[in-house]
Amino acid sequence: MSSASSDVLGYRIPARMRELEGFVRLGVALERNLPSSDITVRIGDSSYSTADHRFLLHPLADAAAIISRGLLNFLGLAAPKGSLIERPLTRPDDLKMPDIGLGWVSVSSATSGWPFSPGDAEAKLMLCLRCADKVSAHLTHQSAASNTIDIASLVDAADFVNQLVNREVYIALGLPPVTFDHGSAHGSISVSQS
Repeated sequence: MSSASSDVLGYRIPARMRELEGFVRLGVALERNLPSSDITVRIGDSSYSTADHRFLLHPLADAAAIISRGLLNFLGLAAPKGSLIERPLTRPDDLKMPDIGLGWVSVSSATSGWPFSPGDAEAKLMLCLRCADKVSAHLTHQSAASNTIDIASLVDAADFVNQLVNREVYIALGLPPVTFDHGSAHGSISVSQS
């Protein structure tokens, strides 16, 4: 494996997947439990508190949508006209599946072989792409509400993107999947009850 591939597979993609996992683990909890309670984040000896959950929830959701789009584009999937298509990236500095020795992922491959229908799989991918394009990455006349995007659905879709990347990249290359369980080399998020 080249050093460029090693960097992409060992750091760059797992770092994006970790960001998605942060949203997957915290998104619903933030929405469900707040704004009825304050949020306190401890960093070293300092604590930061806010009574407005949107300080954490919205950046996590925006990041998840944009990161999902980036990972899907890396796989070769896009939705330029509102339909999921295989569309390899064309910018010379973009990382692409061929850079790690794999071919583009087709729509049928991306949406089949899951414990839910191909239509449901496509809907999850489209939700990420639509949210990134119309809500998070650009200021448009559209909003999450006008696109019927809610936190629980985006969490589910972001989790699916991580599963898809594991299947189409790591498992396809015969590498261990990127996980975020306790003790993982990629980190984890633990829940502690007070």
